[in-house]
Amino acid sequence: MKEQAILQSIDVDDHLGLQLWSRGAVPRLVIYNKGKDSGKTVRFSWLEGENKSISLKRKDGKIEKYSLAQLLPVIQELLSTEAAIVPFKMLVWKTALLFSDYLHEPKVLISREDRALLSEEKRQSLWLADMEEQIFSPSFPLAKEEAHLEEKIEGIHIGDDRSVVALRAKGITRQLASCNPERWYRHLYFSAVALLLGFSLSEEVASELSDHLWQRPTTTDVDVWGSLRQPALIAKEMSSPLLSFQQKIKAFTRHWEVVQDITREENYDSVDFLLKQGYKRKRRVDFPQKALGDVPYTVTICENVEDDLIAFCLKPLMATARHKEERMYKVSLSNFEKALGHDSAGSSQDEFFTIASLVKATDFSFWLKNVRQIVEPVLSSPL
Repeated sequence: MKEQAILQSIDVDDHLGLQLWSRGAVPRLVIYNKGKDSGKTVRFSWLEGENKSISLKRKDGKIEKYSLAQLLPVIQELLSTEAAIVPFKMLVWKTALLFSDYLHEPKVLISREDRALLSEEKRQSLWLADMEEQIFSPSFPLAKEEAHLEEKIEGIHIGDDRSVVALRAKGITRQLASCNPERWYRHLYFSAVALLLGFSLSEEVASELSDHLWQRPTTTDVDVWGSLRQPALIAKEMSSPLLSFQQKIKAFTRHWEVVQDITREENYDSVDFLLKQGYKRKRRVDFPQKALGDVPYTVTICENVEDDLIAFCLKPLMATARHKEERMYKVSLSNFEKALGHDSAGSSQDEFFTIASLVKATDFSFWLKNVRQIVEPVLSSPL
């Protein structure tokens, strides 16, 4: 690793300066109190979340408060210094390619019985390698921008190789990304940018992973990149955020159009709030830790048939730093029915699975919007 250094320093005003720290490793933000001549070094993930601000005690004892909106132009100027470095651009490209392989990785179906009894892992996959039919079978709906690919996408012959490399070689992943980059590429690209700049990976703590990606390989790229092709075989500190991220990007991509119909709100008593709006409580389901987030949840399902709406009220059973109140997700009943069908992949519908998929897809969408407002002006997507 190269010698750590302050790459750039920008004064916000007479009291606060912001600095970019460390070349050749995950960059850090230094919050510099000019009056006290002292700084606090944090990862850029510190900026994530709603209503983020910096409170600074001045030399005279007064408190200055700076909102993220006030500081954003300075932060983006600092990040543009890192973004201009060629090794960083190469890391982004390679990480985005890795994420694309995660998104498109096929799961193998041996027989019709295998499809009828789909495991959760295979149900999550956007592609199923059907060994009886000898084709890569898509398990996602085409958006209108992709409709012209329908004939090609339904008959992709497997050949001798059923891996994601073979699927990519058919050209279909590139064609999907070209005709609808928002669905098939940009979320991967900006996730890669965010991870390498030291943000979280869709709310998952990923400091070990980002440090790993910045390592200089001792012999070949296999040292760093080969191990990441199979997240289940690497250290838990890296595999856990990667496996969660894979689930989220697959859910977000599959339910691309449905997610745009989902709203997310917070309330201290979400069920009572909905009952006052004319919803009726239908049932309650418990989700274990990691199924929806970093803690277990009780999910209460409410419906408002007159308004064609269904809502999922998430009550955490342990403390979580991701939200202060209970979360509510609302979607039209008709779109929820569509989502159930899209998740079935020719098998039986699974309400438990689809609720989890829509929650993950929506949470990813909110996180992506948050980090894009920070990083997109610094490094725009090539597609």
